[in-house]
Amino acid sequence: MIYGGGLNMGQVIGESTANGGEPASSPVTMQNLIAIIMHSLLDIGLVRLVDGLSQDLLNAVTGYSPIRGLV
Repeated sequence: MIYGGGLNMGQVIGESTANGGEPASSPVTMQNLIAIIMHSLLDIGLVRLVDGLSQDLLNAVTGYSPIRGLV
């Protein structure tokens, strides 16, 4: 559950299988969760322009897509 950060609230994203064991549509990964947090905290466009950041850090901040429907 995510709250605040200027996100679109009050919705269900995706659906699970009949037994609730696996996502049936729109699976959300840990990378998507990190991306939505970074999107809420930082201006990603400006982060891409900062000199001296390691490629690993840039990939962690900008390399994944946020959860569709929340932004």
